[in-house]
Amino acid sequence: MTLLMLLVGMILIFVLFAEPLELEGGCVYPVKLHGSITAGSAGFGSGVSLESMLSQIEAAESDASASAILLDVNSGGGSPSASKDLYEAVGSTSKPIVAYFNDAAASGAYYAAAPADYIVSNPNALTGSLGARFTLLNYEELFEQLGLREYSIQSGELKDIGAGYRNITEEEEALLQGIADELAANFHADVETAREGKLTTYYYEALDARLLSASQALRAGLVDEVGSRNRAIEKAAELSDGDAVLCEVPEEFSLSRLFSSMGSAFASGFKESLGASVEYR
Repeated sequence: MTLLMLLVGMILIFVLFAEPLELEGGCVYPVKLHGSITAGSAGFGSGVSLESMLSQIEAAESDASASAILLDVNSGGGSPSASKDLYEAVGSTSKPIVAYFNDAAASGAYYAAAPADYIVSNPNALTGSLGARFTLLNYEELFEQLGLREYSIQSGELKDIGAGYRNITEEEEALLQGIADELAANFHADVETAREGKLTTYYYEALDARLLSASQALRAGLVDEVGSRNRAIEKAAELSDGDAVLCEVPEEFSLSRLFSSMGSAFASGFKESLGASVEYR
């Protein structure tokens, strides 16, 4: 009886103080970047918000069963600030991350995916468009035909820059061009940092913000391989010594997401009141 108790005690000591065994393998956690990138909280069908993207990345990082991350991209870009923040988040993941390009991974969406450890593009995906643009709507002539006129009481001469009720001046156009060029330069510098050693001379030809096919993106060094989504999953597993299977990620819905989408609608209206919007698109 004493011997039995001694054996049980030894087993308990081993269980309590032994180093935990590390499990081999691990699944690939899917993170979706689908739709227009917004800095706030996206409403239903309007794209993907920075907040939701960061939540997905955080969930992938904290999931103990996940050994790697698949960044599934299908987006034409969007908010410059949100694209930059996603670039930082993707570049700082502790787990290997492979980006897969679906129909499109252009402009701000490419910006966000650039720091991935490896990029696989669908053969029919469109990418590139490495630049920024302002979009302005001018309705001055229409207002004249309708007999309408809009007034602006403002504190500075350029406060209503980009307003649709009048034509833009050469000075204003030059000012906005300078801002667009600066945003594009920031974009290009970050891509060159993320893809250091991989970019070719063709990349510099593509800095005119042209769209690129998958084969052209490969030629420029913007992607590592042209292949399927399954190939991207396999590559993620290779980089992590894990299993080429996706983790089970439950779809979530919450009232907080609903309310934040309402807030996004207000923010969008405020942005439109500025007269000009700038995007990586």
